[in-house]
Amino acid sequence: MAVPRLVVITYREGLREAEGEWNLIHSRNLGLLSYGCQVTMFCVLPDPNRVPQHLLGKDYPIRIYARPTTLRARYGRRFAAQVVTDALATNPDGVLVSAAPHRAGLFGHALGRTRLVLDIHGSVRELVNYGPLGRRLVRFPVWGFSAWRWYRRFDAALVVTEYLAKECRFFAPGLRTFVVPCASIYQPEWSEVYEHRRTWRRRLGIGDSEVVLAHSGGLSAWQEPSPMVRMLKALLDRGAGARLLLATRKLDLAASLTARLPESIRDRIIARKFENNLQCEVLAAADLGLLLRADNATNRAAFPNKVDECWSVGLPVITTPGLRAVAELVRSCPEAGVVVHSADGALSDDEVQRVLGMVGLSELERRQRFDRIRVLRDDISFAKTLKPFVSFLAEATPRAHFGGA
Repeated sequence: MAVPRLVVITYREGLREAEGEWNLIHSRNLGLLSYGCQVTMFCVLPDPNRVPQHLLGKDYPIRIYARPTTLRARYGRRFAAQVVTDALATNPDGVLVSAAPHRAGLFGHALGRTRLVLDIHGSVRELVNYGPLGRRLVRFPVWGFSAWRWYRRFDAALVVTEYLAKECRFFAPGLRTFVVPCASIYQPEWSEVYEHRRTWRRRLGIGDSEVVLAHSGGLSAWQEPSPMVRMLKALLDRGAGARLLLATRKLDLAASLTARLPESIRDRIIARKFENNLQCEVLAAADLGLLLRADNATNRAAFPNKVDECWSVGLPVITTPGLRAVAELVRSCPEAGVVVHSADGALSDDEVQRVLGMVGLSELERRQRFDRIRVLRDDISFAKTLKPFVSFLAEATPRAHFGGA
C-alpha cells in the first residue's frame, strides 16, 4: 500500500499558543507520521512575520499564510482557493481542514480530486453556552447555517467524541465520521514518573502527605477556576492537607482569582507557568487532575487534552457527567478517576471519601495503578484510533463532492 499523503489546513486562532488546539493538531500529526503518512501543514496566521516558536523546526513541513486583513477577503473564496490550489499541487491523498464552520466551507473546493476531511474539535453550540450575549445572538446562527451549508461538501470528519460525530451527521446526514480523542505520544516509564514526582514536589514545596489537586491548561469560561478552589476548600474543611496546583500560562487570571480569596485558602494555591515540554512532568507531582465541566453541549462534545496528559503519568482525574466521553471511560476503569455529581466543586461526604480513597497509596500501589491506566490509554491512543482514518486515506477514489457554491 502506498504511503498516504495528507495536507492539514489550519485556520485557528489557538495555534498561536503552544497549548490547546496546537497540542491536539501537532500530536495527531505525529501520530499520523508514526503510521508512515506524509504530513504537510498549511497554517493561516494573522502575521506571517511573527511565527510562534512552536511552529518552527517540526518533524513535518509547515507553510505559513498571511490571513487577509480586510473583512471581505478574510471570508472570501479567492484566498481559500489559493490555499487549496497549493495543497492540491502536493498531490495529496487527503486534505484535512481545521477551522470553524463559517471558514471550513471556504476550503471545500477540491471537487472530487482528493478526499476532503473536516476537522472539528467542538460543538457549534459553544456560542450558545459561552461568550458575550451579542456574540451568541449574531454568530451562532451564522455558524449553524454554515455547518448546514458546507459540511456536506466533505467526504468525512475527524471528531473527538461520538457526541460530536452525531452533531456533524445532523448537519450532513451520511457524513462519514472518525472518532479520534485527544491523545499524545508521551509514553514515560514508571521510573521516570516516580522520579518526576519526587523532583517536582520538592521544587514546589509540597509535603509528602499533602493531597495535590492539579489543573493544566488555560482558564477559559468552560474551565473557570472557582469550582477548583471550592473543591480545595471542601477538602480543607474536612481536615485534609490539600493544595491546588494551577499549571497555566494565564497567570494574570490566576492572580486576580487568588487576590480575592482568604489568606488561608490563597496560601494553599500554587500558580505557575511551565514550558510545554514540562507540563506532564509537573503533573506527576499531583495526586488528582481536575476536569470540572458543566453539563452542556460544549462539554458533552469535548475531550480535553489534559485527560491524556494526566493519564500519561498515572494521575486519576476528578470529572463530572457533563464531560460525557471522559466520564464513561472513568466509569469503565475506576482507577482512572472519580465522577462527581456537581461541576461547581461542591463535594458530598461520600464523594470526599471517594476522592481521598484515590490518594495515600504506596509506591507499589501507584505503579499498579499506572499500569492499569496505561491499558485504558491504549484504547484512546493514536496507534488505535487513527488506523481507520489512515485506511480511509489509502482508499482508491474519493466520492464526487456535492452541495451549493
